[in-house]
Amino acid sequence: MPSRAGVVVLVEDVAQQNLIRRFLERCGSTVVRWCPLAKSVGGSGTKYVADQFPEELRWAKGRTAATLLVVMTDADNLSTAQRRAQLGNVAADDPVAILIPKRHVETWLGALNNQAVDEQTNYHTHTSQFSSVAEIRAAALALFAITRPNQPVPKAVSNLASLLASLPEWRKI
Repeated sequence: MPSRAGVVVLVEDVAQQNLIRRFLERCGSTVVRWCPLAKSVGGSGTKYVADQFPEELRWAKGRTAATLLVVMTDADNLSTAQRRAQLGNVAADDPVAILIPKRHVETWLGALNNQAVDEQTNYHTHTSQFSSVAEIRAAALALFAITRPNQPVPKAVSNLASLLASLPEWRKI
């Protein structure tokens, strides 16, 4: 894993931001910059991330110190591959970790807290049972644990293809 000067975080919403914040705390990573959330600038979170992504990636690549861009955007009704394609081409050596939960981050939060969830049900609501402070903190701890070498993946997590596929991206952090 390369040594990082810090990370820049580009996400859609508060639940995503809080999961990444808690994960970064566990990793001991330094945040260089939190990009504004979509709701603070108005409009769709997905569109905001897609629009900001090229500029943020250029910025991270142009830094003299190794800076990682961490991006999270929900797949919603698309596949994770379709959502990733909307971000554009990313070279293998680009300093970016792209995290795409299928349907929403609340799906990942539920699985990381050993809840029976699936990638077809919409768990994203303003009162989501999975996005409380305690649930996000516990999910980040579980996520940190399974991204360490040779750690078993709990059954609730192994049932989510998007979360399993994201583990190499989380390990970049």
